[in-house]
Amino acid sequence: RPSGSGTEVRRERRFCLRPSTGPMAGRLVQGAMDRVHITESNGEVTSATIYDFKSGATPPLAHAAQLDLYRHALATQLQLDPDAVQTQVLMLD
Repeated sequence: RPSGSGTEVRRERRFCLRPSTGPMAGRLVQGAMDRVHITESNGEVTSATIYDFKSGATPPLAHAAQLDLYRHALATQLQLDPDAVQTQVLMLD
């Protein structure tokens, strides 16, 4: 990345948080995001995309709650607005 600009790619990015809202509110949640692309401009993180790999017949929309949790966790880690974090399910089969 030239002078703090570009995209950093991370695999198996771990997180641990206790959501204050939603179905997991008040519970300690730990996990790992399959792949994360973090975009920086002038040394500042501006956005991120989480890629979640799935196999099987479950439709991608069935994972919405999990991806929302990932979005919240990454936004917290990177000090981003959750709207700056996108998610995408990639089906392997």
